[in-house]
Formats: sequence, structure tokens, C-alpha cells
Amino acid sequence: MESTGRSHLRRHCIADSFGTAVAMNGGMIVVGAPGKNTGHGAAYVFTPTGSTWTQQAELTAPDGANYDAFGSAVALSGGTAVIGAPSRNAGNGRLSGAAYVFTQTGGTWNQQTELTAADGATNNFFGSAVAVNGDTLVVGANGWNDYRGSAYIFGRSGTAWSLASEVTSPGGQGSRNRRGRALRPD
Repeated sequence: MESTGRSHLRRHCIADSFGTAVAMNGGMIVVGAPGKNTGHGAAYVFTPTGSTWTQQAELTAPDGANYDAFGSAVALSGGTAVIGAPSRNAGNGRLSGAAYVFTQTGGTWNQQTELTAADGATNNFFGSAVAVNGDTLVVGANGWNDYRGSAYIFGRSGTAWSLASEVTSPGGQGSRNRRGRALRPD
């Protein structure tokens, strides 16, 4: 039997869903399109040229699969973009999710890493929300522990990201509490 999250996404993958998630930082914007290419998803980086915005890059997951929903959540800080793929069937089970970090060198964007939750499980939806500020990255998993939700905080040293902390729902009710769904760094 197919999980509810993936069947819901399948119904919405007849279009790119461009604009599902947006972020802006330092004269750049990133726009998610989680329905692109049968739900593999994509994210687009734009820079201003006069009064118009020009596409600089199309970001995709090199290991993407149908209905991963890459681009459901996006974040941008300087030359770092983070893209959530909450429906990805990562090593932790169906719909456990992933977040991809891309870095910019000149006008070129390259994947730096793919993050998953070490304690992830089926239906966690890791990557349902993402935020980045410099060398600190937060990834929401709103399906964690029967939808009590969790937020994973990562730090970057050089080019390596490592888990610094995990914040869980204080006294969360579960069953659709949806913590970790939207994030914004200060």
C-alpha cells in the first residue's frame, strides 16, 4: 500500500509546482519546483540583471527519484543553498527525507552534501523545512515520532556538515502536531 504523503504528491506532480518554496538573500533568490520531472523536483537560482531576474542555475538531486519532492523547502545564505526533499526514500525508510546542500563558486553551483537524519524513520519527512545562516543549518522533520516533529541543527567546518543538536517537540501531542514545518533563521 502506498503511503498518504506519496500519493498526495503523485496527484500534484502533473505540474512543476514552481514557487512552492522561495528564499532570498543578498541579491539572489531560489525557487522550488517539487513537481518537476514527475516529482524528482528542482530548485532554480535567479540573480538580478537590471530590472529583470535571470536564471543562474537549475539545481537537482543527482540521485533523485520520482516523487522525492526536491524543492519543497528552500533556503539561501550567501553562496549556500539548501533544498529539502521530504519525500525521498533515504536509507532510513520510505519518506524519511533528505536535505541537499549546494555551494556557489563564481556562477557555478555544486552539491556539497546530502543530509539525512541518523535517527530517521519511515514518514519522518526530513527536509520538510530548511533554514541556513552562514555555517549553521536547520532541517525540519515534521513527521518524526508520529508527527511530534523535530528540528536538526548542523554546523559546517570547512566543507563538512555535522549534526550539532536536535530539538524535539516539548510535550508534543503527536498525530499531526506538525512541528518543524517552517523555519527562519535570524
